[in-house]
Parts: sequence; structure tokens; C-alpha cells
Amino acid sequence: MLSSFPTSHSLKAFWLKPGGLRELLKLAIPAGISQACFSLMMFTDRLLLTPFGKEPPAASMLGGFTSYLFIVFFCGLLSYITPLTGQLLGAKQKEKITGLVHGGIIISLLCYPFILFFGEFFASLYFEWTGVSQKQKELATLYFNIMNTGDLFVLMNIIFASFFSGIGKTSVIMKVNLFGMIVNFPLSYTLIKWAEAESSFTPIEGAALGSILSSLLMCVIFSMVFLQKEYKEDFGTNLYLKWNSQLVAKLIHFGSATGFEMTLVFATFSTFVALFHSYGPNEALSATIVLNWEIIAFLPTFGVSIGLMSLVGKYMGAGELENAKRSIISATLLSLGTMLFACFIFITQTEYLIHIFLPDKNTVTYSTIMPLASTMLKLICFYCLANGVNLVLSGALRAAGDTKAVMYIALIGDWAMLFIAYYMIKIKGFDPTFTWGVFSANLFFQTILLGIRFSQGQWKKIRVV
Repeated sequence: MLSSFPTSHSLKAFWLKPGGLRELLKLAIPAGISQACFSLMMFTDRLLLTPFGKEPPAASMLGGFTSYLFIVFFCGLLSYITPLTGQLLGAKQKEKITGLVHGGIIISLLCYPFILFFGEFFASLYFEWTGVSQKQKELATLYFNIMNTGDLFVLMNIIFASFFSGIGKTSVIMKVNLFGMIVNFPLSYTLIKWAEAESSFTPIEGAALGSILSSLLMCVIFSMVFLQKEYKEDFGTNLYLKWNSQLVAKLIHFGSATGFEMTLVFATFSTFVALFHSYGPNEALSATIVLNWEIIAFLPTFGVSIGLMSLVGKYMGAGELENAKRSIISATLLSLGTMLFACFIFITQTEYLIHIFLPDKNTVTYSTIMPLASTMLKLICFYCLANGVNLVLSGALRAAGDTKAVMYIALIGDWAMLFIAYYMIKIKGFDPTFTWGVFSANLFFQTILLGIRFSQGQWKKIRVV
């Protein structure tokens, strides 16, 4: 793979060719902005809750992560609509794409009652198992209950966004997410302030409700755009839901492995965060601050990954292997570049980034958390660099249909890390800084395994459509 990187003499041609940097950037920039908007909505909730003490922002992260944990399998399954749409487009079978969207919507409607049921009965048990403080558990449960109720809108937004990214219209996703971000801040701010004055309603519930209402509005706009004349003429878009067994079978066959993989990854990640929170409120707030910045750092790379899956899906569906390979090289260059820049900011602007969440320097909280959070923010750079490559390799393998291999690698790496973390935190009680360092470095192992799988070339032989 490395030997295929463009030289200075071929850089201009590499920029212009199909799958080159220019084509990828057209998809990745709007997709990255879309991811930024979504993450900033969550960031806003935590920032607005900071004045209410250490527990609310940390609990909102824990509750939000847990809510996502209950739908992450379906998020992974439904997000496979992106590469599958690209494959159908490349294979000149675009008349089937609307049926794929219909299948995704029907799956979401059928699964939603089970999401509510399991959330109601198992969330509190999960918080109890992690060992967080009673106050944090109560706040996280309040946040979770509202977010879990609105998970259907999240799934619908993923379906529509996957359709638009699959056909190369990531600018639509960007505009809808920009709208969601813009309305989220005043909604959450107003509801938090209203809750502050109402004894029967808490600020953390106001923050969650603001996010859910924003997701609902985004879902309405997505559906309106989906039904526009342009897409009706090209793809026959409509919302008269029809079940297409063949398309749904393909989505489940390839997408379920992605769903399981994302479940494994997120379950171990969120459980590690919950276990780390059990160290105490100072460690919990430090992790919340650092992970907020880590998520923002990954926004461009998430955009690159989405654009990559669309391009690889399209070119693999059309049988154009060289263009697919060029897309992967372009994504690697962009991903590593953005991650190196993020690491530079984390290392040189450490105190400033933490100070945003701790504006008052003359407090015990500031003097306690600043040194811990500073070290943790610098250590997370290891995670960022490894994950930058990880997202490209896993995205390319998924888009080509090699979803099971990615799932198995996640199973090995993430669950090994979870057992190590449990041992370090709950059994041996290692220093939180050391535990965080081990967590930050663990992803290199998975990246090496993904690199080996990619270099074996099995992904080139898979036929999705």
C-alpha cells in the first residue's frame, strides 16, 4: 500500500483522477462538517451543564453513551446503506436504492419497541455494575431515559444520511446537520434555564430534551428533501414503505457484521469510560473534558471515512479496482494529516483547551483537575494517530464487503482491552494516569491487524451486488 503513494511528479494527476484527493474532499468536507455539527450538539449539552457542578456534564456523557449503546448495532447495520448504495450505483442498479431505504425504515420501526424495553430494564443495572457514585447514577439515568425515547429519530437520520452519502450528496447531510446544531443550542439553553426554575424538572433533563427535539426536526427535514423532485426522478424516492426481501437480506448479510463490530467497539469504549468514572468525580470530569476534545479531533476523519465508503462502494460495484485503491490512499493521507494537526494542538494548547471547561482558576476543582486532565489530553494523542489509520482501513474493508474480518479484529482488540481495564481499575486499583495511558495506546494492536488483513487483498475478490 505504501509503495502506491503518489510522488511529487504524479501528485497533480493523483489529485485529478477518479478516487483522488479532489473527489474525496468533495465528499469528505461536507461529511466532516456534518459530523462536527452532530458532535457539537453533544458538546453543547456538556458545556451548558458545567455550571451545575462536576456530576451533570460527566453524567450526560455517561447517559448519552449508554443510550447509544442500546442502538449501536442498528446504527452499524443501517449505516451500511452507504456502501451498499454506492455499490448499486456503480453497478447501474440505482432503481433498487429506494427499496433499500424502505427496508432500513421498516427495520427501525420493528426494533424501536425492543430498544425502549431493554433500555427501561437494563440501563440502571449497567450503571450499578460500573460502580459510579449514586448521584452520578441518578443523573445519568435521567439523561438516558429521555435520550432513549428519542432513539428512533437518530436511526431515521442515519438511514437518510446513509442514502445521501451513498449517492455522493454529502452536502445535503451537512445542511441538515448545520440546522440541527443551530437550533440545538437555543433549545437546550432555554430548557436548561426553564428546568433550573422548575423543581419537578432538572437541567440535565432539559439538555437531553433539547437534543431530542433537534433530532426530530432534522428527521422531518431529511424526509422532505428525500421526497424532492430531483430524487424522485433519479431514484423514485417515496415513503410508501415496501419490503424487498432480497435487498434487506443483502443489508443484513453485510451490515450485521458492521453492527456487531460497532457494538463491540462502543460497548468496550463506553464501559471503559464508565469504569474510569468509578475512580471518582475528578477523574470522571477529566475524562469527559478530554473525550470531548478527542471526539472533535476525529470529526474530519469521520468525514473522510464516510466519503471513502461511498467511493470504494461505487468503484468496487463498477469493478474499477484501481480507482478504489486510489480512494484509500487519498483517505490515508487526509486522515493522518488531520490527526497530526490535532495532536499538535493538544500538546501545545493543553491548558487552554481544559480551561474552557474550568473557567474559574481560583477553585480547588481547577487545581485538582488541571494536572490530571493535561496529562490525559497529551496521552490521547497515541489513540488519535492509531485511530486515524484504523478508520480508513476498516472503512475500506467494510465498503468492499469484508465486514466479518473487521468484526473479528474488533472482537479481539476491544475485549482484550476491556478485561485489562477492569483488572487495572477494579482489581488492582492502578493510578488513573497509567490506566489512561494503556487505553490510549491499545488501538495500535488493532491497526496492525487491520493492515495485515488489508494487505492480504481478500477484499478485492468480494462481490456485494
